[in-house]
Amino acid sequence: MKRVIILRHAKTEPAGPGQDDADRHLIEQGRKAAAEMGAYMARKGYVPDWVACSAATRTMETCGILVPAVRENIPVVIRPDLYLAEASHLLSVIRSSDDNLGTVMVIAHNPGVAVLAFDLAAAPVDAATESRHKRMRDKFSTCSLVVLDFSVKSWTSIRKGKGVLADFMRPRDLERETD
Repeated sequence: MKRVIILRHAKTEPAGPGQDDADRHLIEQGRKAAAEMGAYMARKGYVPDWVACSAATRTMETCGILVPAVRENIPVVIRPDLYLAEASHLLSVIRSSDDNLGTVMVIAHNPGVAVLAFDLAAAPVDAATESRHKRMRDKFSTCSLVVLDFSVKSWTSIRKGKGVLADFMRPRDLERETD
């Protein structure tokens, strides 16, 4: 089995006059959400063997907060090509992963991450997966987490519509979970 974890960066400041989009920083709400999502991943056992992260400031800040909350010493590769990458490119990064890895994670941007998640997820087979699909379709907010499981041995075998949507979590859903 192979597991793909997809994460949209956490909430950022609006672009200031003359500020490059790639240089936008997280706001306090985003930093809090990244830490909470990392703690959630650790609780659930969603531990990536390897992380590919966009080189934008907001994705690197998200990664820098979230990944250590999951587990120390997870290898992270910062990739400039993931900045605003399309779903097809994100998928090619996943497919090129080392087959010795069981779980890979991509931290990047919308619309690419949302389209990738929608493309990879198989049709729901029960009420629980239907609920996850519905929430994912309703709002793929900042710091949204997607966990997809594939019954394959090689990353090159990852195909659209074949991933079981094991989890979809947004920061606002985490707040409800702890109530």
